[in-house]
Amino acid sequence: MSSTASGVILKHYRDVTLVATSAHVCSMKHGNQIRMFAPDYRQDSPFWHVLEKSMFTLSDLNGKKTTGVILKIDYMSDLCVLASKKINKPAVKIALMDPLVGEKYFNVAAPRGIWGKRLVPLLEGRFVGKARSPFTGGDTYMFTIPATGGSSGSPIFNWYGELVGLLHSAYGGFHHICMAATNDQLNILLSSSLMKLRKQYDSYKVILSLHI
Repeated sequence: MSSTASGVILKHYRDVTLVATSAHVCSMKHGNQIRMFAPDYRQDSPFWHVLEKSMFTLSDLNGKKTTGVILKIDYMSDLCVLASKKINKPAVKIALMDPLVGEKYFNVAAPRGIWGKRLVPLLEGRFVGKARSPFTGGDTYMFTIPATGGSSGSPIFNWYGELVGLLHSAYGGFHHICMAATNDQLNILLSSSLMKLRKQYDSYKVILSLHI
């Protein structure tokens, strides 16, 4: 079972880069999305044993690949932070202000795996408001940005290039409304991820040194 998703660099710490994506990208069991790959999957079935990955292949805009290891997951906000070897691309700045209703925002994503070397779709839409996500149960931003499989984990920017949210969901029957983790949720997860990395830096360095 394999798929493509999106992500964004949140921070560089020494020789490690922190990349944010969606929690359901890191865990197929989150939201029971495993049934998209295996419709007859049942958690209580003795015929199924699912072993999830903790490592993922990351590709930058130039197509250079590296390995990402799960550092932190927050299922309520549908966020996951991966640690990788240093990626020589700039980290984004998380916006301090909430998005404004009616304002235009920009999404850089790989919907349906559409991306390549220096080729990534740029989408746009307007901020609708803040709501309670029917999928995660947590707070979520809502935008009129089209999204589909592969868009998960993609960043949403304001006019100044600041990260205002991370796209995680779209409505099945109407893909032009998407939901995204908030800037507050991103800041909180980034802080806890950095704290964990500082404490276990040597261990993550060893793990990452064993892979590309």
